[in-house]
Amino acid sequence: MKRSLTIALLISFSGLTTIAKGVSPFVGRWEAKLNDQPAVELTIEETGGKITGIVTFFFQRRGADGKWHVEGKPARQPLIAPKVDGNFLTFEVLHHKRHGSPELGPNKKYGVEVTGRDEMFFRNVEGLKKDPTDLRLTRRK
Repeated sequence: MKRSLTIALLISFSGLTTIAKGVSPFVGRWEAKLNDQPAVELTIEETGGKITGIVTFFFQRRGADGKWHVEGKPARQPLIAPKVDGNFLTFEVLHHKRHGSPELGPNKKYGVEVTGRDEMFFRNVEGLKKDPTDLRLTRRK
């Protein structure tokens, strides 16, 4: 009985320390590759319970050699209206009508789903369903 009480208190205490730390599982530097090239980098921070961050997109093009290459300057955008719902984080970014165009279109909506301590999936939010085009993000160590 005494042992059960001790175990229960330890479990409760460890839960309280996790809450006290308040570190969101989204916080960190994340990266995804596509075609063995950088595709997306995501840096997420939390201050005072508020999520902020930057997403960087890498434009890829197949070269004359038939291999994929990152082309041009990566596009860095701050996260707009980030919202956490369980293991999902949704956000928007500014979106240009065409690559290289100064003209903005409607914001683009994205989401990430935490699936493990160092893994989450990045997806276009036209519904939060798993899709073969989802990118696997891993936490940068």
